[in-house]
Amino acid sequence: MYRYLSFEELYQHHSKVSIGYNKDEIANPKEMLMYYSKEMIEKYGVVAIEIKVL
Repeated sequence: MYRYLSFEELYQHHSKVSIGYNKDEIANPKEMLMYYSKEMIEKYGVVAIEIKVL
C-alpha cells in the first residue's frame, strides 16, 4: 500500500499499466479530478494498493 500527497506524485512512482491504464493509453493524473475533488485530495491524500499476479 502506498500513500501520496497527490495523483501527480502517484503517477510519477508507478507505471501506467500498474495503475490501470493500457500500454497504449495516455495516463493523466488530472483525470482523477472527475472522481475526487481537490479538497478531498488535500485533506486525505491519495492511497494506492499494488496487487501483483504471481
